[in-house]
Amino acid sequence: MIWQFGELGYDHSINENGRLGTKPIPFSAQLNYLSQIDRVRLMKTWSALIKLKKDYPAFSSSDFRMSVSGYLKRMWINHPSMNVIVIANFAVFTDTMLPEFQNTGKWYNYFTGEELNVVNADMPVTLEPGEFRIYTTVKLPTPEQGILSDIISIDELPTQFRLEQNYPNPFNPETTISYSIAKSEHVTLKVYDLLGREIATLVNEYKQPGNYKATLNIGHLERSREMASGVYFYRLHSGSYSETKKLILMK
Repeated sequence: MIWQFGELGYDHSINENGRLGTKPIPFSAQLNYLSQIDRVRLMKTWSALIKLKKDYPAFSSSDFRMSVSGYLKRMWINHPSMNVIVIANFAVFTDTMLPEFQNTGKWYNYFTGEELNVVNADMPVTLEPGEFRIYTTVKLPTPEQGILSDIISIDELPTQFRLEQNYPNPFNPETTISYSIAKSEHVTLKVYDLLGREIATLVNEYKQPGNYKATLNIGHLERSREMASGVYFYRLHSGSYSETKKLILMK
């Protein structure tokens, strides 16, 4: 159970203006929580955890046990559809624990999608301070980028806007464009032909600081049959920042 706006790290006391008194609204100009990257990541983490319980019967299983004494904590869930283990380090220093996996074989980190080949059920796992992981024996869709599965340092966020060269280039039919956003702003990423006509809008939304990827697949475009081999341009725009690069379609 979380209190109202707890998913955003709400830090105003329930007793402010009395227990039933009016409290500041997180989305108001006064607080503007949605412009604060750590609060948004916390909200996305709550959303991803709630999705597990809604979409997968294993997370409603009555066959579970926990080890929660001390700062290294574990929870094991067993279900015919998959097994689950949750591990966490509540200490302020890095430490290694023995998760005691229910079985050997392939396990998957829910937040990153990374595969872990467990050859020994007692294989150790090292966790950073405040880090937690959810491993499942079935690979689940990875939550959207920006999810918070450990304590993220502000140093890991990009300090400048950047548009990378698409890869592969030349391409057909699909290529990936990586870009970095340095501050919370509305972002657009569009593709144009040599005459400056807009071919596709890959991104058109408010973005938090971070590193992102967008995929251009000409097979998904309405005008794909009209697109001949040749040079096209893609432009990233955010606030006062704008950068353009060229890509080559080779049919």
